[in-house]
Amino acid sequence: MTKVNEITQADSIQSDEEKNDTSGQEESVEELLVFLEKEQSELEKAQAILEKEQAKIQDEQVAIEKEKVALGQEKTIITTDLQTIKKEKKELNDEKKKLEKLRSTLADKERNMAERELNAENNFTIQNEKSLQVFNQKRDALENKIAQQEKLIEKKMSDKEKKLEKLIQTYEIAKVEKQREVDLFLENYKEEKMKQIESEYTSNKNELIQQLERYKQVAQESVQMREQELQEREQLLKKRANELALYKQELEKKEEQLNETRVEYEGKLAQLNLEKRFLKQDEEILKQTIEARVEEKVKEQQQLLADKVEAEAFLIRKLSHLEKRLADYERVDLQSGQRSKEELLAQIDKQQDEIRSLLNDLKDRPTKDIYVELEEKSRKYQELIDQKEELARKVVELEQKEHTYLLSVNQLQSEREQREIEEKRRLAVTAQIEKYQEEVNRLRSLYEQPKEIQARIDVIQKPQLKKKPSLTEEITEISWLDRIYNKSIESGLHFNRRLMNSFHTALKTAEWSPLTVLAGVSGTGKSELPRLYSRFGGMYYLPLPVQPDWDSPQSLFGYFNSVDNRFNATPLLKALNQFQSIKEGQSLEDNLSDSMFLVLLDEMNLAHVELYFSELLSKLETRRGEKNAVNIDIDLGAGMDKYPIELTRNVLWVGTMNEDETTKSLSDKVLDRGNLISFPRPKRFERRLTLELAPESPMLKKETWNRWINQKVVLDKEIEKYKNGLEEINSHLEVVGRALGHRVWQSVENYISNHPYVIRAKESQNDAELSSNIRQAFEEALVHKVMPKLRGIETSGRTNKVECLEPIERIIADIAGGLHEDYQLAMKSTHGLFVWRSAKYLEESE
Repeated sequence: MTKVNEITQADSIQSDEEKNDTSGQEESVEELLVFLEKEQSELEKAQAILEKEQAKIQDEQVAIEKEKVALGQEKTIITTDLQTIKKEKKELNDEKKKLEKLRSTLADKERNMAERELNAENNFTIQNEKSLQVFNQKRDALENKIAQQEKLIEKKMSDKEKKLEKLIQTYEIAKVEKQREVDLFLENYKEEKMKQIESEYTSNKNELIQQLERYKQVAQESVQMREQELQEREQLLKKRANELALYKQELEKKEEQLNETRVEYEGKLAQLNLEKRFLKQDEEILKQTIEARVEEKVKEQQQLLADKVEAEAFLIRKLSHLEKRLADYERVDLQSGQRSKEELLAQIDKQQDEIRSLLNDLKDRPTKDIYVELEEKSRKYQELIDQKEELARKVVELEQKEHTYLLSVNQLQSEREQREIEEKRRLAVTAQIEKYQEEVNRLRSLYEQPKEIQARIDVIQKPQLKKKPSLTEEITEISWLDRIYNKSIESGLHFNRRLMNSFHTALKTAEWSPLTVLAGVSGTGKSELPRLYSRFGGMYYLPLPVQPDWDSPQSLFGYFNSVDNRFNATPLLKALNQFQSIKEGQSLEDNLSDSMFLVLLDEMNLAHVELYFSELLSKLETRRGEKNAVNIDIDLGAGMDKYPIELTRNVLWVGTMNEDETTKSLSDKVLDRGNLISFPRPKRFERRLTLELAPESPMLKKETWNRWINQKVVLDKEIEKYKNGLEEINSHLEVVGRALGHRVWQSVENYISNHPYVIRAKESQNDAELSSNIRQAFEEALVHKVMPKLRGIETSGRTNKVECLEPIERIIADIAGGLHEDYQLAMKSTHGLFVWRSAKYLEESE
């Protein structure tokens, strides 16, 4: 117990030390926080100063922008004047043409008149001369009017041209001067600001470096102190561990001694119990004997004492009576004087005899010694009773010590046994509960499974999209695309027409490449193109923003929530159910299997595409050429049949991906099974003056879409050179360990055959247009399927550059010239790797 107290005291001392250390650390941390807050305040002040300077710069930039706007307005006015002058020139030219036409008419009339004069009779000569004279007068007047009009027009033209030249000269001079002033101002301002910023930057940098050094020093000191404290604590813990080990050894020794003592004590305890039993028997006998003897003696003494007391009382009463009688006699004698002396003596003798008799009786009573002996025996009796009580108390103490010892020795073992019993009981109860739970689940599955399955299926069959009116009129593919393009412009959004056709053709070849991926920097319209394509093309549309935590197909379709005991279906799963063949329990008016559906996975590379889309992509590829339905199975929960969702061909899959540091790259599996369309950097920024979208178009029927797909043309001879060129590219890729599979060429061939412009040229039998459109379609297919295969090839070195990339460049220049400039830009990547990011080939159609 002493050792335990020492360790407890050591723990309390260490706890106090730790508290002191903690308080010291807290003070150090508080000082560090105060220092950091001060530094933060200074940084905020510096930030405020920088913001003020930036505000000034912005104000100056606004002023410059205003001047630029003013110059632009002047330029607009001059441009308007130029347009007006051009318009007037056009009007004058029209008037000149009218005059020339009038002159021609007059010449014809003169010729007719001359013929009439030659053929006329003599009797009409005077009349003809008069008519001719009138006609000549009208002609002269008209010619004079025309001449005056021409002079007036020429004068106006001359004045306008002079005015225009003067305005242009003035504008050019003002523009040059203003540009010179702006450039000079910007240069001076830039130099001043750069000097000021460099000075402030240097000052702030030095100050921050000093502060950082101070902070590092404080942090290092804190770390050193902490390490020292940890070392001290570690040493203290080691010391405590050693002490505990020693204490454990001592406890083991004491336990051994205690066991030995227990054996000895148990023997002594048995002997003591035996002696105690004998002692109790002797005590009972002695007690009974003493009590009997004492009681008998006490009774005797009490009787003697009572008799003696009674005799004494009798004698006293008698003596008192005699004395009273004697007094009476004396009083009588004295009063009467009648008795003789002899009578008195006789009376006295009689009284003395009585007194002697009483004294003898008194002598027979117990003496003082007897009373002393009686008291001594009574005292010894009391001592025996006290000894008995002391022995009883010792017996109780021994029993308590025995109980305490038995508790101290057996308590741990008892607790261990109790814990083992409780653990076994818990395991048994747990097993019983699991058994009952399995039985309950089994019975519930027998009685409730059909109902549960139907409840989960009902969640999936709940309609996500409302049915809309369908397109009733017949429409050609080109007219349909024109409508999408024109309505997009009407809504304030301008897409490259070739890019839109490329997107449309990629969707048509979904049987070969089921996923169309739109890649590019943010803000180039990757998400807007599918949205407006669906809106104005008449397709149902569902955007799905991909989340970074998507890690399984359940993120797309949903999962069974065991907590709420219900199936959580995603909007995609509900919508896919509407676009498959009608099933039992599904309403006909909610079924959309006769329409088209476009699904957009927005920013699909925020998560790893292979984790949540790989299974679906494999199923979509399995669908190729398969007449039977291909399903994806939805897990409704444990012990239940999976719910099949048919992957129909009227569902089109599109994804967008931003090319920045927050996204994941696509694997070869995804690239091989998809079309990757790169959105170009905008050459010029388009204004959007309205946010109002044009009205939606009626829903396109699936049979119309299928008819357009079946319109694809056979181009064996026309595409032979492109097939040979792609084979040559494949042979050069072998040098760097890469290859193109059969699927690549099959996808390219189907892309060309499904291109709407190629189909139109083939139907019109225009060979020149067909050749041009085939080349453009092949270029687009190369960008979608082949260029991603070249990504990451080093652009230096003989093997990579001379034997692979440069020969491919010559092939591109020969059969796909529109891609040559983009290919060269990809070769000149600053990272030394082949990276295809431009789309200058699209500018050919602008």
